[in-house]
Amino acid sequence: MDGVGTEGADFLPSRDLHHLRVRSSPSLNKVETGLENIARALGVSEKGKDGEREIIFDEKAQDGDEDELDDEEESGEAFEMSCVRNWLTGLVASDLDWINSEDQEIQEVEQRRQEAVSRAAELLAVCAGKSASGQSRVRYSFSTPSGILSVRSQEATLTDDALGGRTWGAAPLLLQHLLNDEETRRSLSLDSHSLERRGCPLRILEIGAGTGLVGLGLAVAMGQRLSEGQACIEDGVNLRLVLTDHHPTVLSNLVANVALNGIKTGDAVHVRRLDWQAIYDAEAGEKTSSTYSSKAQTLPSESESSMDSAWLEPLPLEEGSVDILIAADCVYDTLHPTWIRAVAEKYLRRPSANATDSEGQRQNGGIMHMISPLRSTHTAEMEAIYNAFPSRSPQAIDRPQQEEEPVERGLVMMVEAELKGFDDFGPPRLRLGSHAQRPRKMGGTQTMYRRFEIQWQS
Repeated sequence: MDGVGTEGADFLPSRDLHHLRVRSSPSLNKVETGLENIARALGVSEKGKDGEREIIFDEKAQDGDEDELDDEEESGEAFEMSCVRNWLTGLVASDLDWINSEDQEIQEVEQRRQEAVSRAAELLAVCAGKSASGQSRVRYSFSTPSGILSVRSQEATLTDDALGGRTWGAAPLLLQHLLNDEETRRSLSLDSHSLERRGCPLRILEIGAGTGLVGLGLAVAMGQRLSEGQACIEDGVNLRLVLTDHHPTVLSNLVANVALNGIKTGDAVHVRRLDWQAIYDAEAGEKTSSTYSSKAQTLPSESESSMDSAWLEPLPLEEGSVDILIAADCVYDTLHPTWIRAVAEKYLRRPSANATDSEGQRQNGGIMHMISPLRSTHTAEMEAIYNAFPSRSPQAIDRPQQEEEPVERGLVMMVEAELKGFDDFGPPRLRLGSHAQRPRKMGGTQTMYRRFEIQWQS
């Protein structure tokens, strides 16, 4: 077949990608078309376009099977992916040294050839998964009662000591839940015909924010409500969002993602460095730094002197003032839950016995939304979460209630739930045949996540 399919539904790599060993073909035009088709099938932007990979996230769709492959389809997709990898590898290795054109200037042909080889290398990295691919942009689109809400994320290149530059599977799963949770929507005034008048801004703190997807998603949702469809948070609105992490590379990417979503930093939105261990040490009156060692790859080698001074400023939050605290996939060490508890004890708003909110209901204090994947390699870390936050949930999972224990006015799990998701960390699926025109959803290895709602025991 001489041509290369131009539509995703018509593109079949094993048929349409010309054999590179035939030095008389393919032409440069056919190579470029093949690269465009591969990019489209992988769901990444085409060469020369400042586009983004879009992922549709819908709880109902995630549970459906309309996008599942049977064994034959799965085997066929694996074969087609191997054809793509082999073709791209051969293209990079060949450097397209046989291509020339009598109709164009040599310099122009050379530039196009170099661009094609470079594009092939980029797509080959995408095929290897997030751990190998470079910086990219993703638009996450969430189904909510108010319609589709989109959050843009710059996915940074992974480094050996900073894993927060990429969005892991827990964050979009938690955001999808919060955008459809009645209590959260009420807090953000997303469903009311008129904005709730609050005596002070709604205070949201995200720890271990990574790309900031959850916090930014809530800010975008509130911004659309405040400005009637314009995803922009201005200073002085009834919101104070503080996105925190520890590594300078992650913090820099966080700042970029704030701007990418049309949000201005200032009185409403802030990016800060937060050291959980330092808060725990200060509260406990002891030091763990001299004995602490971790394989979690969360300790930056850069000194504070190399960081933006704004990141090192104190959190613009009073102690005990946070309404919503977010911790999505933050536990990679058995000490982390204890440190996170210290952060929550310092910042999470406590319940009031007398005060009432604007609807005449008793204030129950702030709430921490926490989610962690159930990894076979991290069972000790999951156990540490339960040790740090005793369960009082009637939906406690695989854990008997201990009602005989004395009730303390401390932080406890009030809700536990398991959610099915995907890590979205491996290579993207090829969208071929009948799957080419369907919305791209989260992919990768199916993973179970455990979600917790943690509040003060009153």
